[in-house]
Amino acid sequence: MSTIGVDIEQVARIERLMTRRPLALARLFTPAERAYCEEKAHRAAHYTARFCAKEALAKALRLPPRWLEMEVVRGTVGPPIMHVAGRVAELVADRTIHLSLSHLGDYAVAMVLLEP
Repeated sequence: MSTIGVDIEQVARIERLMTRRPLALARLFTPAERAYCEEKAHRAAHYTARFCAKEALAKALRLPPRWLEMEVVRGTVGPPIMHVAGRVAELVADRTIHLSLSHLGDYAVAMVLLEP
């Protein structure tokens, strides 16, 4: 059975986290995700989109997020890809993860579709 997860967040929420609790980024995002976001002019929007992606996957799985077991990866072309590890990888072993991200102005959103 296919399942869907969606999450939307205010960019300002993650921006406050970046300012007030910068060490929290290491608990939420993998080193590769942090490197990617830090290269961008609007870092907070990219962090927020990745946060949403992880929340959306957690909602599709109906579990709390396992932040570092989920990683959004951007190739040179095509849509973003969700890499998974650990327990999350076990839960989605035979499933396909489709991921869509978007951010505009004050908000970022992500949708995950898990297919059998």
